[in-house]
Amino acid sequence: MDPKYLLGIYPKYVVRKANNEPLDPEARYFVLRYDNDPDALYAATLWAIRKGNWALVEDFRKEMKNVKGKQTEDLGKGISDEELSDD
Repeated sequence: MDPKYLLGIYPKYVVRKANNEPLDPEARYFVLRYDNDPDALYAATLWAIRKGNWALVEDFRKEMKNVKGKQTEDLGKGISDEELSDD
């Protein structure tokens, strides 16, 4: 495994809103790069499913064919009810 994946949470990106509105100073963000990491795309897709954001789910599914690396055609299939639950 690449050692950079073992570092835990650390500052790597500067986040700002596209409309330049101020950020909540107490907010915490986690950035996923999914164009070359099918696992990041899987995580983002699962998050969108749990939030019920079906337009975003569809956008991520369209992106699956563009992700470099592992095969992604079955990404998101077989997700258990427990994973989808908000409980």
